[in-house]
Amino acid sequence: MRLESLNAVVTGGNRGIGLELFRQLLAKGNTVVATAQHPAQADDLQALAAGAGGRLHVTQLDVSNPASVERWAAGVKALAPHVDLLVNNAGVTDGWKGLEDVSLQDMLDCFIPNTIGPLLVTQQLHKQGVLGSASGGPSLVANMTSKMGSVDDNGSGPDYAYRASKAALNIVNKSLSIDLADEGITCVLLHPEATYGPT
Repeated sequence: MRLESLNAVVTGGNRGIGLELFRQLLAKGNTVVATAQHPAQADDLQALAAGAGGRLHVTQLDVSNPASVERWAAGVKALAPHVDLLVNNAGVTDGWKGLEDVSLQDMLDCFIPNTIGPLLVTQQLHKQGVLGSASGGPSLVANMTSKMGSVDDNGSGPDYAYRASKAALNIVNKSLSIDLADEGITCVLLHPEATYGPT
């Protein structure tokens, strides 16, 4: 897929990887639907949108809230009847917590946005008919994982919640890739980190 003149949707775009994705997608002439949990506070994203000539739509989305995801997906259909590229980028870390510190809440706080969030976002956009052959063309769904979700690569321990949530996302992506293949929807995993551990 050539990343030019596409309708792209990227979750979690008020800073970091998401914000840079928006910059690069816009530079190639794409139209982008951006999400932020608190758009009014996403100053860098709003500034980028102001200079994008109407090609960057800033929308409100909390991927941890099923009602928010469902409502947001219905709004996306009005902005992009066909989504060429979906990047599930929104997520959190657990602060590098180890065995003595990790809690049930830490696990849930990572699993809900990191694993369940991308599944619900993809599910709801699929239900709206904006992905794949239902809307007239192929779509690429890219789920932002981490090498830290690899069982084989874990040689240092800690970060239980984050590691587990990304390992689970890898399985979710695999199932999505099978379920959606016949509909012209390709699902892949992206691993952006160059370094690991606390900063």
